[in-house]
Amino acid sequence: MKGENLILHIGYPRTGTTWLQEEFFPQVENYKYRRHIRSIILGKEKLVDFPKNLIMSDEEIVNIRIFETPPSGPSDIYPNYSYIIENYKKVKIVVFIRNQKTLIGSAYSFLSQSNRYDNFDHFFYYVKKLKYKQLQYYSFLNFFEDFPNSKLYIYLFEDFINNPVSTIKKIADELEITIDLNKINFRKKNSSPPSLFIPAIIALNKIHPFFGKKLFSLTQQFPGKRFKIPDKYIEEINNLFAKENELLDRKYNLGMKRYNYY
Repeated sequence: MKGENLILHIGYPRTGTTWLQEEFFPQVENYKYRRHIRSIILGKEKLVDFPKNLIMSDEEIVNIRIFETPPSGPSDIYPNYSYIIENYKKVKIVVFIRNQKTLIGSAYSFLSQSNRYDNFDHFFYYVKKLKYKQLQYYSFLNFFEDFPNSKLYIYLFEDFINNPVSTIKKIADELEITIDLNKINFRKKNSSPPSLFIPAIIALNKIHPFFGKKLFSLTQQFPGKRFKIPDKYIEEINNLFAKENELLDRKYNLGMKRYNYY
């Protein structure tokens, strides 16, 4: 039997996703909630049942290579999206976006513990050559607009940071979910290490990843300035994303210009 309503939260990483998954979605009264659905999207797991109302969340959905063509990659995952969505009469696909100039910096801070990058230059090379198309929001999110019985809801991370209570209330109203906002801890947010510690974290990773991750976890709550993208990259980032951001803003009327998206 088909369910009635599905809310599918797809990302992006570094846009408050852990807070949404731990503080917001579990408090929703009129939906069941399922976190970490990557295995379902990749076709490695099937849903056992389809509750009347279901929230599914995984920030890594936007990082899965959705346009991979067999046999060069895992497989086209569109059928697995369709398998979920076709079992619900009404689907709301939810995504939070963030100004790329701060998202890229936040991602670098977080991934400094991963032993994959020597410095920001190395990381930014990776962003440009391998991943930046995922951050061209207007083009990339088109993939999610064409699903049957679905509607795409786009929210700004900056709205949440600046006005968390009113933003969450707006989201709850638009998604038609029942929740007691008084039960939500709005103070709990993810944190990154101060930029001063990032070179040390990377250096310790060269010795052993355990030490880098340990320092990362110890310094997340330390006071100090968080990593900021060097000025020499700002114009290049604007050239990569500003036009896409403007197109998205015109289409959805998100107010992105006030946060310097373009």
